[in-house]
Amino acid sequence: MTGTHSSYLETYCEEAKEPINESRAEADASRRSVEVQPMTGRGRSAETVERSAATASLMR
Repeated sequence: MTGTHSSYLETYCEEAKEPINESRAEADASRRSVEVQPMTGRGRSAETVERSAATASLMR
């Protein structure tokens, strides 16, 4: 995972009081960031996040 992904994921997990997934895979870190970000009250609407999650699940 890139330094940027790691930083965002760490911040979101800390704010959402969620465990930090230390996965090295960039795609995993991106998915986890999308999952945790709405728990922080940041970013996109719940509807947008749901669409993104559905798209991500199709890519798995």
